[in-house]
Amino acid sequence: MDASEDPRPSSSRPRPRWQTALSAGFAALAAVYVLELLAGTAWVQGATSVGAASRAEVQVRESLTLFPGSRVWYVWEGNGGGWGQSPGWSCLVAGLVVFLIVLVPWRLAARSGRPDRPPAGG
Repeated sequence: MDASEDPRPSSSRPRPRWQTALSAGFAALAAVYVLELLAGTAWVQGATSVGAASRAEVQVRESLTLFPGSRVWYVWEGNGGGWGQSPGWSCLVAGLVVFLIVLVPWRLAARSGRPDRPPAGG
């Protein structure tokens, strides 16, 4: 029986494994990105608390230790300033790792190597 002949409504059919893996991968990417944003905000608060804003001009650039490849900078010029953040590659790696864990490609490879067996008890 095809998926098109499945009598169940489309909302109750299980989603393909790649779709579930993709959703989980994007969720992990977003979660790591938010954690990196919060770490960057804490870093900027630390930079301002040590008196960086009390100087006439200051530029501080640094990388976040727990997030490889990320960059955070804080700039203060007399009457105003700002900060910025560039995410590193750890967001992408987290998303890819979760995608691969949920996808379970080694099971798919093992399953494709053996013939289909009839269901037990049938």
